[in-house]
Amino acid sequence: MRSLFVVALPRTLSTVVYHVSRLALGLDQPAWTSDGEILNNDRFSLYGGPTDDAGVKYLDPSAEPGSFQSVIAFLNDVTRPEGRAYKDVVQPFAVAAWLPASGLRVLRVRRHVADVAFAMLRRNWTYPARAAAADLRHRSLPELQASVIGGLLRAEQALDALPGEVVDYDALIADESVLREVLVRLYPDVRVRKFRYIDDSFRRMRDTVLARREDDTFREIESLVRDRRIALAASSAPRSAASRDLQPETDQVPA
Repeated sequence: MRSLFVVALPRTLSTVVYHVSRLALGLDQPAWTSDGEILNNDRFSLYGGPTDDAGVKYLDPSAEPGSFQSVIAFLNDVTRPEGRAYKDVVQPFAVAAWLPASGLRVLRVRRHVADVAFAMLRRNWTYPARAAAADLRHRSLPELQASVIGGLLRAEQALDALPGEVVDYDALIADESVLREVLVRLYPDVRVRKFRYIDDSFRRMRDTVLARREDDTFREIESLVRDRRIALAASSAPRSAASRDLQPETDQVPA
């Protein structure tokens, strides 16, 4: 059976999805890290340092090409094409570059960026700001929030291009059958075992999480996400033919 790779932004129920999926499919997890997170050295079993965002995350290939290529080489070395389940939430640009040619099955969990940003900022998890070229040492709170959101939006954009199946967070927390249907599509020739993860404790936590969307701070973050998404789309849009025609001919000459 081809190995499975679960990808997501942080705080997306990805750990539940990972363990439920691998058990339902009968896939093994790598024993040397927790929750299948093979790119998060904070989770490695031999790591004895602080686990509060000590590892380097959200490497950008354009800003840190050497380290980025090391991550790609690491993925090539440690993954097995069959029989395993893996997960990542901390290196979206690396997995987006590596997974399409890997031959692994891909399951992506998608959650609204405002939900993710709100949950991360409450925990002071700011590493997505690396992807926005932010200096985390000297940032005001509004600037830091904007940088975290910008990094998350860039990560979402990178993961959007991945092949595979996508399941929405809101659907996952409402109905277990949604995940089962996705697994059947990913592995049509495999008997998917029955599972349950929605119980009374899960429902209570779900209600608490959904109630946050009525919080004033959440609404501020939601508005900021909207603004940053528009700005990101505008900055990444291709130039029109007319604007290209206005460029000098030397613009087309390679250096």
